[in-house]
Parts: sequence; structure tokens; C-alpha cells
Amino acid sequence: MRKFVMIVTICALALVCAVQVSTAADLKETSDKLWRFVSGKDGRDQKEVKDLLEKWLAVQNIGNFEQYSQLYAGKFEGVRRTGARTLRFDREGWLRDRGKMFKKPMSVQMDGMKVILNPASATVRFTQTWASGKYKDVGPKEMVLMKEGAVWKISREELLRSDVLAQQQKKTGSNNIGDRFLFLKNNWLVLSDPEDNGLPSDQVFLHEIGNEAVRSPFQTDIQGTAERLNGKRYRVFTAGDACEVQPGNVLLVSLGTPHFSTAERWRNSGMPVEEVALEKWNEGNKLLAMRLPATSICKGGDLLWAQPITANGAGATKTSADQATREQALKLFRKLPEFETTQNAYIKDTGSSHFWDEMDGNTVEVLLWTSQAGGGPTMVSAYAAAGMGCGQFSGQLWGLWRIEKSGAWTRMTVQDAESLRPMFALDADSDGKLEWVAERFPRETLLLRQDDENLVIEKVLEIPYHDCGC
Repeated sequence: MRKFVMIVTICALALVCAVQVSTAADLKETSDKLWRFVSGKDGRDQKEVKDLLEKWLAVQNIGNFEQYSQLYAGKFEGVRRTGARTLRFDREGWLRDRGKMFKKPMSVQMDGMKVILNPASATVRFTQTWASGKYKDVGPKEMVLMKEGAVWKISREELLRSDVLAQQQKKTGSNNIGDRFLFLKNNWLVLSDPEDNGLPSDQVFLHEIGNEAVRSPFQTDIQGTAERLNGKRYRVFTAGDACEVQPGNVLLVSLGTPHFSTAERWRNSGMPVEEVALEKWNEGNKLLAMRLPATSICKGGDLLWAQPITANGAGATKTSADQATREQALKLFRKLPEFETTQNAYIKDTGSSHFWDEMDGNTVEVLLWTSQAGGGPTMVSAYAAAGMGCGQFSGQLWGLWRIEKSGAWTRMTVQDAESLRPMFALDADSDGKLEWVAERFPRETLLLRQDDENLVIEKVLEIPYHDCGC
């Protein structure tokens, strides 16, 4: 067993390779040297995956939709982002949507590619720059490749973020709010991104699927950093309480959600534990974290967020809006320019003349929030979501207002309001001014802070999501 673990260790360290490519020719020239294969077979899968990605890039740049269509698996899910708008598709919807794209010349560029190749799956990550006509955007893209019979196909594709190049926003100062706030995820207290500590991003210790964690053999690689964090004290917050947690061991963990077929293979294929651990290891995002008890250690329900014990922050109190406040919030909500943009898309996609937030199965939520530290204004949050996605219309929007002492409502402009679902508010420095935690489904949790009359993204926790929702 010791011999096997050593072999896996050596393979894992060579597993992820950064490939700088911008054209199909560049990919062909460099990929033979930089790809790695874990299973120990003859390398046929390595070549087939490489050929698939070369073809995917080339057929878009030459406009061959028929060959493009052949690259996608029958069981496929795609997520397209255009600016702040997000659409989810099954295979039929994806190809129908992409078919419109192929009617005009386009330019597709891939940069900074990383490929994780396992015997029956591959995860590909790169930065995509896409341009057609006057439109151009850039953002990180992730693909999951699976075998359909004996042939590699694309089973999932997602543009994780779309930055329209002419409209990128300038970042402003943060006043160290991020240092006073720590994410909690599945009872992991996330202390930092390994890259912030000079650690290799391709080395991990644990991978969690649901509530199951698997150890890797590389603990000594972060021992120095872990020792600096071990013994530090932290305060965790629920909706109704805050309490100190006992210091625990700091570990390097890899968190992620696998494709359902991958999880099924892990459970039922009879693979050796070490091989399963290695594949889980390569699926997720690598984070320095401390494991907390599975049951709540504070009063007030689930654990929400945490901070160093010296930060002296406070939680936030949530109440449902009364009828008059709710009506006022929804009136202002429907006047937001983002609401009008989504409404126009809804009319175009469905032909309906109703409001998109009145669709069957919708969610409409209006809540009041105040800092438990006191001294700050009341905030009104309105959120609506409607539609099924996967080729059908889907829309969501978050609106936020501050109630002034005069009783007037001041709108807070929310960065990416059309892609975020608000989860809860907090006061990281007890100044009465609230910060917010929101989710960009399915893979990002964000901390947002107030900057004058804007709510801007301060800190992001990314947990890779490789499953299908369709």
C-alpha cells in the first residue's frame, strides 16, 4: 500500500498543466508536451481528448455548425452568460441557441488552459475570449468531457463569468472588510485560498462529496502555513447567535460537486480507495480550512459565517416586510432598468405580455435587515426568480434600498444584480453598515460590501460544479 500511494503522489504532482494557447495551431504545437494521463493506459484517451478540444476551437472559428454539433453528448447541460444574464440549456436548447451564433463570423480564443484527465472523464478550464460583430466578452470557461460509448464528448460546458470588455467596472478600496469575514461551506471554516499563501494550487488534502471527506498524503507540503493558522481563535455566527469555536487542525481541502455519472462510478465501480481519492482530489477547488462539528455549536440554527475572534463583528436581524412596505418595494423593483431588460427577454422568449416575476412557480421575497450592533439604517431587500431554465426562459433579480432617517428610500446599485441570489446580511465590523452574502448558482458564493450607494463584490468562494441540472 505504501508503494501505491507513492506512485499516486508522483502522478498527482504532474497532473495539472498550464497551457498557454490562443489558436488551434498553438494548441496542436504545445499540447503533446504538456498533457498528462493518470490511468497508466497507452495514451489513446489523451490523444482523443486533445483532438476533441482542437476541433471544438477550430470549427467555431471556421463556422462549421454541423461538426460543432457532433462534439456534444446526448446527455448535456450548458450554461451561457452574456454580461449579467445567465441561461441554462439541455443539448437541444444549447444547439438551437448556438446555431444562431454560427450565422455570423466569430472569433474564439483560448488562453491558460488546464486539463485534468482521468480514465473516464476530463475537466478542462481556460479563459475564453469571444467576439462577433461589435460584441466581445472574456471570461473563465469550464468543460466536463465524458465517454459516450467509446467516443469522448462534451457533457457539460459553462462560461463561469462574462466580462463585456467595453463595460468592465473599476475596483475600489475595501477597507479590509474581507479580512474580517470568513466563508463557511458544508461545516468547513474556509481560512484562505492556498494561492494567497504561496502554495501550489494543484496540491490538495481532502475532497468532500456531500458530507464525506477523503484524506490525501500531502499534509507536510503545507505544514508551515497550517502551523501558523493552527491555534488561532474564531467566532462563528448563526441567524441568532455568535460563539467562539475551539481551535482545530488546519487542512488543505478540495471541495466540489462531481458529475452524477462520476459519483456513481466512485460508489459502484470497485475502484481502489486511493484512485477514488485522487480523482476527487482533482475535481475541486483547493482551500485551507478547518472542520467544524456537523451539528450547530451556537444557538439560532445553521452556521452562516465566521471571523477572527479579534474582529468584533455582529450579525444582522431579518424580518418580513409588512404589506405596505412590500407593495412599495415591489413597485420600485419593477421600475429597475434590469427588470425591464429581463421583461423584454421574457416577452421575446415566451410571447407573453405578463410580468416575468408572476410566472407559475415563481419566488418573490421582500425582507427588512438591520445590524445587531445598532446605529445603522434599515435595508429593504427584494428578490424575484422565475422560470425553469434548460432552454426555457429563466430570470432573477435582486433589488436593495436603504431607508433614510427622513423615511426616503435610497436605491443601492447591486453589482451583477441579475445573477445573484441574496442569502443573508451581516455587519463584519459592527459599524451599523451591512455587508451581504449572495450566491451565483451553482458554483460561487460572494461577500458584497457597501461603497457609497453601490453594493460591490469584495470576496468570492468558488466551489466547482460539474453536475447536470436538466
